[in-house]
This record gives sequence, structure tokens and C-alpha cells, in this order.
Amino acid sequence: MADTNTLEFLGAQQRRILDEMSTFRNEMSLFRSVVQDDIRVLSAMAVRQDNAIKAVIDEIHRINRQQSLVNEQLLAINEQLSVITQRLSAFDNIHERLSIIESRVAGP
Repeated sequence: MADTNTLEFLGAQQRRILDEMSTFRNEMSLFRSVVQDDIRVLSAMAVRQDNAIKAVIDEIHRINRQQSLVNEQLLAINEQLSVITQRLSAFDNIHERLSIIESRVAGP
């Protein structure tokens, strides 16, 4: 009789352990599914952030190129302004000389 009780007890313990293992497997499967979903979401967020950063960097490059073009155009305008200023100075000198000549011709 003692062997029957021991065998029944061991059988019951084995069934309980097998049931717990089955429950544990089900919980691990659910946990794995949740973790995989979290990983997918976090990966998608990282990809979006990466794309956003790339877009910002591209925009900065475009702005730098535009700024370089504007700087080149500004330098060209400054050079033209220098030439125009020199020409105006030369015209002013000519105008002064003409005024002196006219005053001499007109007499005192």
C-alpha cells in the first residue's frame, strides 16, 4: 500500500510539473510574441529617425550649396561695384577738369 501511495504521489507531482511546464511554455510563447512586436515597433521608429536625420542632412547640404552660390554672386557684384566706383571717380575727375576748362574759357 505504501508503494501505491508513493507512486500516486509521484504521478501527481509529475502531472503538476508537466502542467506547469506547459503553462510556462505558453507564457514564453506569448512573451516572445510581445517582445517581437516591441522589436518591430522600435526598429520602425529607428528607421524613421534615421530617414529624418538623412533628410535634414540633405537639406543642410542644399542650403550650403545655395549659400555658396549666393556668396559667389555677392563677390561678383562687389567686383562690379568696385569697377563702377572707379569709373564714377574717373567721371568726377573729368567733370572737375571740364568745369576748370569752362571757367578759364569764360574768363574772369
